[in-house]
Amino acid sequence: MGLRTTLVLIVLCLVSAGCGGFKEVKEVSGDLVWSENLELEGGSKLNPVEQRVARIVYPVDTRLQTMIQAFRTLEPGNGDGANFARLLSEFPWVAGISVINPEGEVRARQPEKEEWLPVMEEVVRKAGQWEDRDLHAMYGKSRFGRDAVLLKALYSSGRHKGYLVLAFDFSSLMESSSRSNELVAVSQGQVLWAGEYDGASKHLAEAEWDQRLESNCWGRCRIQDRVFQWMARYIGQEPFFYAVEIQQES
Repeated sequence: MGLRTTLVLIVLCLVSAGCGGFKEVKEVSGDLVWSENLELEGGSKLNPVEQRVARIVYPVDTRLQTMIQAFRTLEPGNGDGANFARLLSEFPWVAGISVINPEGEVRARQPEKEEWLPVMEEVVRKAGQWEDRDLHAMYGKSRFGRDAVLLKALYSSGRHKGYLVLAFDFSSLMESSSRSNELVAVSQGQVLWAGEYDGASKHLAEAEWDQRLESNCWGRCRIQDRVFQWMARYIGQEPFFYAVEIQQES
């Protein structure tokens, strides 16, 4: 990472300013945002904890955010999947993309093999909770067959025609990060990426995240003799959580 990097994480900016609660943070940030030029070395305005978290999270999250932006604007092109290959070549860590009808039947997919497909029955069941056209995410390999499934509704002439679905695993997302072993990613009840923290990550996944988000989008969590800085990361309206171990303050 260079001396000067485009990387301010919105929740890190709010560490000193005060988070202001779940609603306000979502209005400000939408997804997790890296928006300003800050020096991480020398004259950095981030404190040591913030610098550590930023250095570990940034390489992973910028890859994720670039993919999210591409998926938001992706159009299936008459349902034949022709546009999918370009996104998959740009983001080879994505398992695949498909078009499904409202009942979960696959109309187009890329790659053609079926092994990558998430559990469409569960995807459609979860999608039935949402009646908007926004981007949504669902997490958990045990239920959905992949760590993360992104979904947006498809309409034609005002009629709901199905969903565009993208799936990936965090192990693939983390491949190019040299410090991925220092990062944990969890959702409510699910370990998405444990890094070197197999035991602690399970405890983090079991935290009362809904309760924490009522007042904070970031914070610290103690797991036995370890202290983690955590932050909420939204894909659409649904959060998962990054966590990085930090030195305990004396």
